[in-house]
Amino acid sequence: MPAKFKQSERKYARTSFGRRIDSQGAKKQWTHYWLKGQSVETLIDAINSDRTKPKHKQKFRNELARRGVKLMWVMPDGTQIEKDRRALAAWYERGAK
Repeated sequence: MPAKFKQSERKYARTSFGRRIDSQGAKKQWTHYWLKGQSVETLIDAINSDRTKPKHKQKFRNELARRGVKLMWVMPDGTQIEKDRRALAAWYERGAK
């Protein structure tokens, strides 16, 4: 089964007053939030959020890598470096703070 971005929701048909229609069949629909169906902006916002667990951040990074999106670090001095340990080590060697 593919990875999920968040749990699936069950949506119910409602009247114009906001009351749920009590019937079976097509009035109930599932909405699935698959990871591959989310936009790049949504995934980047989730990675940058403080509320996201590290396990989920890695899952989102893997999805972006699968799509071919390169992540960049924006350093305090304003330079952008590729999100790679070697690039980060080279940035520190240059003496940047």
